[in-house]
Amino acid sequence: MAIVQIPVDPFQPDHQFSIALDGVIYILAFQLNSRSKRWFMTIKQEDGTILVSGVALVISYSLLDRFKKAGMPPGNFFVFDDSGLDREVTEDSFQGTHSLVYVEEGTPIDE
Repeated sequence: MAIVQIPVDPFQPDHQFSIALDGVIYILAFQLNSRSKRWFMTIKQEDGTILVSGVALVISYSLLDRFKKAGMPPGNFFVFDDSGLDREVTEDSFQGTHSLVYVEEGTPIDE
């Protein structure tokens, strides 16, 4: 049980990487929508099969609750405004004001 910091690269508006979540390798892809100035995430299996795409990165919300299905990571993703001001995510957010984390299944978190 752990909380994993997810490294969203704010200087690459379209990027992906492999990462182990709850002992399984997934590919996380991030896209910045230049029109809305918001970030979106796609989760793929290690072989590239898309499990879910277009997940908006919004604060203080359990990002995977509505996407639970076979093959998905069993934990959940959350975005936090590290400044404590509860500002929504923008194109510049991952330069220091916001964090994306994955909370492994069974890990207690403070509400």
